[in-house]
Amino acid sequence: MMRRFFYIIALLFFLLPSEVYGQQIKHLGAYDGIRSGAVRAFQKDTLGYMWIGTSQGLNRYSGYQFKNYDKFLTSGVVDIINKNGNLFVLSSKGELLQYQYEQDRFKSILNLKYRNFLCFKQINDNTIIIGLKSGLLIYDFKSKKLSKVLYPKTFFNRQIHVKQNKVYVASTKGINVYDFFEKNNQLVKQNTLLKNIETLDFDFDKQNRIWAGTYQKGLFVIDNEKVNKVPLFDKRIKTTTIRSIVFDKDDKALIALEGLGLLTMNENFKVVNKIKYNPNSLNSLSQKSIYKIFVDNDNIYWLGLREVGIDLIFPRDNAFKNISYVPYKSNSIPNNYIRSIYFEESGNVWFGSEKGLSKLSPEGKWTNYNKNSSHLNKPVLTINKYGEHLLLGVYGNGLLQFNPKTGETKDFPLIENEKKSKLIFTTYVDENDIWVGGIDGPVKHYQNSTLVNSYKTGNARTIVAGNKNIIYVGSANGLFEINKATKNLKKIKSPGFKNLDQIYSLFFDKQNNCLWIGNTEGLLKYDLSTNDTTLLNKELNFESGTVFSIQKDANQNLWLGSYSGLWKLNTKKTIISKYDTRDGITIETFGIGASTKSNDGRIAFGGPKGAALFNPLNLPKEKEDFKIYVSDFKVNGVVPDSTILKKNINFLEKVELNYNQNSLSFDFETPSLYGSKKQTFSWQLKGYDENPIISKNSRMAVYSKIPPGTYSLEAKVTNVNGVSSLETYTVDIIIKNPFWLSYWAFLGYTILGFVLLYLFLQLKQSRTQKKNNENKIKFFTEVAHDIRTPITLIQLLVSQLSSEENKFQNSFDLIHRNTQNLNEYVTQLLDFQKADRGMLKLSVSKVDLKKILHRIVAEVEPLLKQKSIDISIAVPKTYLWFDENKMSRIFYNLISNAIKYSEEGGHIEINASANNKTIKIDFIDYGFGVPEKEKKLIFSRFTRGTNINNKGISGSGIGLMISKKIVELHGGKIELKSKENLGATFSVILQKGSEHYNEKDILIKDKDTNKSEFIEDDINSKIRILLVDDNEDLRVTIKKELEKKYTVIDAPNGKEALLIAVAKNPDLIITDVMMPVMGGKELCNIIKTNFQTSHIPIIMITALSEVDDKVEGLEIGADAYVEKPFNMKILMATVNNLIKSRQRLNQIFNSNSDGKVKIKSADDNFLSEVVQIIKENITNSEFSIDLISEKTGLSRSSLFRKLKGLTNISPVDLVTRIKLNHAAELLKNKADMRMSDVAYESGFNDPRYFSTLFKKTFGKTPKEYSIEN
Repeated sequence: MMRRFFYIIALLFFLLPSEVYGQQIKHLGAYDGIRSGAVRAFQKDTLGYMWIGTSQGLNRYSGYQFKNYDKFLTSGVVDIINKNGNLFVLSSKGELLQYQYEQDRFKSILNLKYRNFLCFKQINDNTIIIGLKSGLLIYDFKSKKLSKVLYPKTFFNRQIHVKQNKVYVASTKGINVYDFFEKNNQLVKQNTLLKNIETLDFDFDKQNRIWAGTYQKGLFVIDNEKVNKVPLFDKRIKTTTIRSIVFDKDDKALIALEGLGLLTMNENFKVVNKIKYNPNSLNSLSQKSIYKIFVDNDNIYWLGLREVGIDLIFPRDNAFKNISYVPYKSNSIPNNYIRSIYFEESGNVWFGSEKGLSKLSPEGKWTNYNKNSSHLNKPVLTINKYGEHLLLGVYGNGLLQFNPKTGETKDFPLIENEKKSKLIFTTYVDENDIWVGGIDGPVKHYQNSTLVNSYKTGNARTIVAGNKNIIYVGSANGLFEINKATKNLKKIKSPGFKNLDQIYSLFFDKQNNCLWIGNTEGLLKYDLSTNDTTLLNKELNFESGTVFSIQKDANQNLWLGSYSGLWKLNTKKTIISKYDTRDGITIETFGIGASTKSNDGRIAFGGPKGAALFNPLNLPKEKEDFKIYVSDFKVNGVVPDSTILKKNINFLEKVELNYNQNSLSFDFETPSLYGSKKQTFSWQLKGYDENPIISKNSRMAVYSKIPPGTYSLEAKVTNVNGVSSLETYTVDIIIKNPFWLSYWAFLGYTILGFVLLYLFLQLKQSRTQKKNNENKIKFFTEVAHDIRTPITLIQLLVSQLSSEENKFQNSFDLIHRNTQNLNEYVTQLLDFQKADRGMLKLSVSKVDLKKILHRIVAEVEPLLKQKSIDISIAVPKTYLWFDENKMSRIFYNLISNAIKYSEEGGHIEINASANNKTIKIDFIDYGFGVPEKEKKLIFSRFTRGTNINNKGISGSGIGLMISKKIVELHGGKIELKSKENLGATFSVILQKGSEHYNEKDILIKDKDTNKSEFIEDDINSKIRILLVDDNEDLRVTIKKELEKKYTVIDAPNGKEALLIAVAKNPDLIITDVMMPVMGGKELCNIIKTNFQTSHIPIIMITALSEVDDKVEGLEIGADAYVEKPFNMKILMATVNNLIKSRQRLNQIFNSNSDGKVKIKSADDNFLSEVVQIIKENITNSEFSIDLISEKTGLSRSSLFRKLKGLTNISPVDLVTRIKLNHAAELLKNKADMRMSDVAYESGFNDPRYFSTLFKKTFGKTPKEYSIEN
């Protein structure tokens, strides 16, 4: 019943007869930044910001963004007032706050948590009255006294007005009227209006009448206590709720009808406008329920909605009338693509579209003339007035004559001997003169329908009249001038301007004696006096795209219809501005020829998406009395607290900051609650910026790492008309010097300088005296350079041992390694002396570059921590041939130098890059760098950068000299790139492979550093290797070498090898790639895909050195690649490594070992410990790699490197493999178990994932495996 009732109300509301005004509606919602909840209060402050209170909190709106102030409140806002420059906010849970402009914060005045506040009003400068859920309160600001609750039996006092010392309060029982006595702040009740009628809101009109909105009782008007109920709909309907009622600047009543929308009523109670919710229209209310109405000084309506934010209603019509096709609507233009427009003096507007001719009457009625066969569904490209008729240029049909009164269309009678033009693009009519241009003929001139002459200009697109007897034609071929009197045709050329072609529009500007030209480059100005051409797009820096049409208004502004939209050029100030959806225009692009201007100044532009009509004089004027503020100020990316800023930065003349508070950002804004907001912001930090920074797109000024000093920030804003803000925002910024640059610091430096000078003189004297011992001093100086770093490490580790007992073991390990380094460095110094005499020998082996670098970084980790330096290593796993000890020394020296010469908190990078022949390792720091003039000497003995010497960093200057000698001994080179104070990059470039070394320098050794080998010769002899090669001599030679340690079986091709592999199950296969019958790659693929043989490691020997060949071999399963020609030691080392890796894996995965491999080393004990941890936690759901790290005392990265080095698989793969082995055992021994139980028992939470992994590992599903075993 109730639903039907409200349906009737809504129907009556929609059918209500009234004059419907046009209006624009803009919505602000959560996506704009406003807090959700019912909007209950609006108030504009003295700076121009709008404050909005909701049931969820408080927001301030600048027109650009919302700023939230919820942190000052504990509940929603119910009311806001601004009186005499003071802004007060009232919350529902008993809070009264005052905004402090200078601090940009709120001060609490009252906090009565036990009271429910509903509204408040200021009675005078010192007194406010607060409406409560039960009763009223009076608060005196001067005495800070709060009254007791007055009239507690009045309920829900929602609205208060004060008039002539009388206080009117809306309550559940009507409007109570009180006398207020200022002397003693006494409130005395006089009478009640609308007795026993619950009143939600009321307001006074200019006649001092009270308009009251009630709960389900409708609207009442009280005139001198005479009550009149105003019928809004039908007298039979009496339950209309009105939540808000106010008067606009024209004294029209704005009435919020619950669930229905907004009514506007004049003083005679006539409804003059109704605004409703329409979900299918963007220009409608966003919701039916309006909680609050606020009218600002510009007579803009702010509607606070129940749930979805705010609607702004602009009572004036949109200055732009947007024309477009409306589907399924008869009163509409039939097509969006508008090609021509003509204003008739009667007020009708004619449109030529792709589907014929249409007329729009002043009343908004459309008439479409597209049934005539002559222009049915054909483009009407031009419309001109010719006598009592319209002259139409129809593409394909030529010139047609249209009678606007009868709608009759016929061919326009032309007398000529030439072929008539049918593909017309442009026409120009001047009384009896008709000019026609198109693509199927020349430009033709007719007088009284008779052809006078024709002119070949190419594809004519626009024709305009110039000075007397002059006609200008713009075509694809350029600009042409026709003299009617002499019938002379001249092509206009502009000196120094080549691209005066592809013209789409012309406008003759008599006042400036120029032609405005629109072409594919944009807008051009051709000066008829000087023949000079200017491209305005380049001069004013704007991108219009092709300019299709040009018009000029009464204020000498040019309007351009272009590919990118609508532009206005102020020719007096040379200012360009664009109009878009923010201004009310919905057409985003315009087309050729579709523009015109009416006699009353209206302008129209059309294009493929419709048309826009407007009068430039009716466009809203840009705001000129604006001020600029900083809306958001940050120091080092953080909003400063009161310890840094004592006030809001907008109220400070000077800001003082410490030397490390030197990265600043300023967000500028000018409160502009509506309008286009197309201001241009400019700012300059004087003392830092050489010139002002001008920005049309950003309002944020950002400055990073400002040096200490005194600066002045100046900012201003300019609107689209070039008017700048009257006041320039200015604030002085002082960045203080650090303490080490203070006066006392410089005094200390001076004293220290004298002391150092004295010491230097003493040292110089001492050196002179000891000149005879120079060789001895040189030796110890060089030793001291290289042992200083490990000594420092040992000192740091010892200090750690004294304070961190739980790190003893790691510290002892580092001490051990660095004491070894000390011994090694001394040895290398001796080697350097040998190198000078050409007696130094290398011991070259194949080394894992990545592993070496990571080890060295681990050794210097205490130094990194001491200086808080980050280090990143981007080095792929790469094997190089070099002397590991000597090259490690070089790497160590370069890394320790990078640490030494970097500032605290710095960053070091180690990168590697390779080509076909060499690999380059870069050691990059961002420290002090090397002066330009000293780069060439840096690798000389005792040479150090003077900038380093000046900083007092110790060193002898021989480390880089030693490094250079050793790198060159390896056939490589070391390079330096550096800029002082920006850092240095040392690059070590080494050759790939081992061919460039003497064979006697190559040392093949096992890279395992453990002292105890757990694989004995008797075990090696039992290892079976299958050797496959079609070259018998090579096969015999390799076999002979391998048989010294292993049992060898050989085969001449892959086919025979496959039979042997299946029958004998060898421990390792060595195969050539290129062989008859079956090649090595095919053999490898079959071996690796067969479950019985997939575990056998394979080494491939090939003469194919291309990367793609190697990748292909590795992808099909090869474990290693050896290139021909190769050194036998390399092959033996590869075989040894693969066998040892497989034996370790057998240790892990074969729990029932027969004892062939004896566990003797620390690595074996470590592996056993890891396997035991995994097995003990195999069903633990919380088990992770972190648990292994915790129990073994290794970090995740150290654990990864350790296990990868020992087993060649990662910790995650190791855990998975052990779980799968456990599952295989369960499938063998417990055949009756369900597959899901096997998965869970093996530590897998997902049986499907378990099945996938099992099949990938064992070559068959768990079920198949169980059946076969």
